[in-house]
Amino acid sequence: MRVSLLPAGEKPWQTLKTSTYSFYVQDEFQMNEKLKLTAGLRGDIFAYNNETTEAYENPVVSGLTFKDEYQQPYKVSTGAFLQPNY
Repeated sequence: MRVSLLPAGEKPWQTLKTSTYSFYVQDEFQMNEKLKLTAGLRGDIFAYNNETTEAYENPVVSGLTFKDEYQQPYKVSTGAFLQPNY
């Protein structure tokens, strides 16, 4: 039996929507009678829906200040995915 203290007995589960797209290509090359080379290439793309991360926000973590390897301060939000720095 499960008991929930949330309003209307809601389930205490958070939804996080993600998608993964993968591909793989492989080929074989006969170099000579005694040597066969097999090579492959794999790729994965991960897609995240930031609209579902808000429920993961932790105000304690958001209130902290961390330091990077150069001793520069930065903040972390658990309610959003990291943005890549290209």
